Amino acid sequence: MAIILVLAVVVYIVLVRPPAAAATAAQLSLTSTQVKMGTTYLATATGFAPNEKVKFSWTGPTNGMMDDLPADATGKKVQGPILERDPPGNYVIIATGLTSGRSATARLQVLAADPPSGAGPDSDEPAGPSDSEQNQPGG
Repeated sequence: MAIILVLAVVVYIVLVRPPAAAATAAQLSLTSTQVKMGTTYLATATGFAPNEKVKFSWTGPTNGMMDDLPADATGKKVQGPILERDPPGNYVIIATGLTSGRSATARLQVLAADPPSGAGPDSDEPAGPSDSEQNQPGG
């Protein structure tokens, strides 16, 4: 009798039971894969549970975390604008659902900021008036 019961369960599992709904894969996209220090970008995470809190973090030359904020009713969360303040290098941005455990990643390359306008070509400091300009009347 036990063998028949076991066979019936196996037949149900293999042949009759409907397949479990596949979980939506989490995805993360950035408005740009390359940004300069001091500029902004957006990160859009999808595939999370409705209203689930999503934590954004990053690894690379520096590591860190941003706030965890809820996704909308469709499981989407847009983070940003994100002001890039980390040093140049290659980073991985990570979005993680705090309830579902789903996660997604995107790569980001941070470039050095443009030099300030008026800065000398070989100087770390902005170009200012020359000594002769400073001593001019009215200057």
